[in-house]
Amino acid sequence: MTINDDDSFEVAIGSRYTATFVSVDQNVVITGAGRIDWASVEFVKLTAISDVS
Repeated sequence: MTINDDDSFEVAIGSRYTATFVSVDQNVVITGAGRIDWASVEFVKLTAISDVS
């Protein structure tokens, strides 16, 4: 899993694809650095599936 600068995260799907997700949670906790505390997120939205090969 990779957390991106735009507060999305990517998960590898096998060796060929990655799925990108964003938080759609209304009660998400923001850290002191202004980033999402992903442990507080309950709801995510799939925004992309990319072929990385």
